[in-house]
Amino acid sequence: MRRGPAAGRRTHPRTPDRNPQPRHFEQLAALVTEDEAVNGSPDPEVHVQAIRQYVEARFDEGYVNQIDEEQDAFFDFYEREVLPRGR
Repeated sequence: MRRGPAAGRRTHPRTPDRNPQPRHFEQLAALVTEDEAVNGSPDPEVHVQAIRQYVEARFDEGYVNQIDEEQDAFFDFYEREVLPRGR
């Protein structure tokens, strides 16, 4: 039984429950295809639909990230184009 802040949090069934280590992320990364992990579309609706899948599956939390030097532009895009469409 989980207690504390993680109680009730949904995790991927293959995700280690406690204190994930770098090796756990490496193991999980091997299970994810590039199509599942990367959404480089400039179309905000593509991003909204990708997020909506997780909302409909009743995930409690989700994270988005840009992995290159354009962090500010990415989050400006999300603030201006993606998040308003998902509300």
